[in-house]
Amino acid sequence: MRAMLVAAVASALITEFAASAARSGATASDSYLQGFVSSMWPIAGMALAGVVMAVLMFRFSVRRTPELTEV
Repeated sequence: MRAMLVAAVASALITEFAASAARSGATASDSYLQGFVSSMWPIAGMALAGVVMAVLMFRFSVRRTPELTEV
């Protein structure tokens, strides 16, 4: 189910960016290639945001040993 949703979003992004490139005067194959490349930026941004969130969650969830104090 989730894979189908991701594929649908990626397909919609490629279609919109390819249509935008075609309106700008690109040929059919060039517009698809430009659309594909442009559609990867939002996906890469989401992946980067996920990595940052994972690092922050790990940073604040790891237990630390208490400081040793002299008696």
